[in-house]
Amino acid sequence: MILDNLLIVKNYDKDFKKYVKIAAFDLDNTIINNLPNRAAEDERGWVFRYKNVISKMNNLHTEGYLVAILSNQSGLILAGTVSKFKRKIKRIMKNFNFPVIFIAALYKDFYRKPSIGMFNFLVEYHILDGNIDHKNSFYVGDAAGRSHLPFNDHSDCDIKFAYNANIEFYTPEEFFDEQPKSHKNIEFFKIDSYRNEISFDTKNFINFDIVFVYGNAVKYCGKTHFSKKYFQNFSILRNPQGISKTNEKIIFFDVYDENLIKKIIRNRKIQNIGVFHLSYDKKVLKYLKRLGELSGKKSESLIENCNENFSSFFDIPIISVPFIFDDTDFSPELRKISQLQL
Repeated sequence: MILDNLLIVKNYDKDFKKYVKIAAFDLDNTIINNLPNRAAEDERGWVFRYKNVISKMNNLHTEGYLVAILSNQSGLILAGTVSKFKRKIKRIMKNFNFPVIFIAALYKDFYRKPSIGMFNFLVEYHILDGNIDHKNSFYVGDAAGRSHLPFNDHSDCDIKFAYNANIEFYTPEEFFDEQPKSHKNIEFFKIDSYRNEISFDTKNFINFDIVFVYGNAVKYCGKTHFSKKYFQNFSILRNPQGISKTNEKIIFFDVYDENLIKKIIRNRKIQNIGVFHLSYDKKVLKYLKRLGELSGKKSESLIENCNENFSSFFDIPIISVPFIFDDTDFSPELRKISQLQL
């Protein structure tokens, strides 16, 4: 069934809210490997990654664990393959003669790892009185942020998910194959350390007639927030092609076409121009991208370079803007997400 943006598949009928500890696993490259040249939703296109997957999980059930599989699967909705994927999961679950619950986050929202929406769902509906034994609960996944061979992980969302849920983490190699620890502890990113106020003088901002703002991402890199906070009497124009000769104060985002910039300045007969570059480091951009995803916004690709030649083209200095974390306009849920390791 699909419940609140989650795909839920169980191999049992009646829920028993008796558990106090959770043994949770990622699906792909942890419980199973997908076969080459087979679609991800192919119900027969997979094999168990390790021979002892079933026995290890059965032992956990015997030891009183709630056994769960938690997986990010946002591509299913776009591809229209939810029903096919559900049949695949049911086929996998038939191999377990003990209770297992599978949960997939179908969208890029609060449920998606490394956020802990799926974990909170388990605790709320399957843990006795909501009192989970964090010390003995754990998560097993392959996305541990390893950049060394032979791993080269695609992400670090699994290890950060475990950290955010306050439970232990293992890679598949460590748990099923009993190999030595191959992952490092996560590198903490402290967003609260960016709460300092902007160090440059803002009192002359009101004198600008138009403002150009550049960032290192198409979306969710702070351009809108910066503009609304420091240029409240300006309008934001996201499509500069439609510029008119109005005297309205306007902000333009990421205008890279030199001829278009000249046209804007010429049509408006502009004298006072402000140019700002949000010079955020890669860690901040990664954080903002994931925060945008987990709050239900569409992610965009990063832009490696802003238009730093603006000053040479037009003899206008670029003002570099450091990242300032400001959550005053966040919803309570978004504020909780923002404090996670993303």
